[in-house]
Amino acid sequence: MYNVLYQHRRDSVNTSYKIFNFNCLFKQYVNEWAIPRSKTATVLLELRDWVLENEHNYGVHFPIEVRFVKKDDIYLSPCYDTDSCYINILMYRPYGKDVPYQEYWDKYEELMKKADGRPHWAKAHRETASRLRKVYPQFDRFCAVRSSLDPHGLFLNSYLKRMLEIKQ
Repeated sequence: MYNVLYQHRRDSVNTSYKIFNFNCLFKQYVNEWAIPRSKTATVLLELRDWVLENEHNYGVHFPIEVRFVKKDDIYLSPCYDTDSCYINILMYRPYGKDVPYQEYWDKYEELMKKADGRPHWAKAHRETASRLRKVYPQFDRFCAVRSSLDPHGLFLNSYLKRMLEIKQ
């Protein structure tokens, strides 16, 4: 199915909100990570090979989104000090039905970790604070600044408490 729908290359270049902003109509599972730009080709080829080898088990029915971002100096940015490539995968849940996606996610996250990837903070991922601390060089510094600016945890939620290992 994937090959039938997406076998031809299509490039789009425009301002991000004109390309990435659309109503997808269906609920979906979404996972996105940033990897060092130099590892893009290797990761995409490995992911493509896995999808093709397993297409009889998983109907990967949406193209993989790829975008490039220059390095920055934001402590918890996936692009901190690294020119990066974001790779986004998703699986629609048409009509609210569950679709098999877990093994696809497992393989994707395995490839992202192997490539020193950093998860997008607003997308689904299963990382823990101990792993995030290893891939975000300024993790502890961010936590210290956050604590000094919000000593009572007013701006914390359960997700941030879990991701930053905050006991309150």
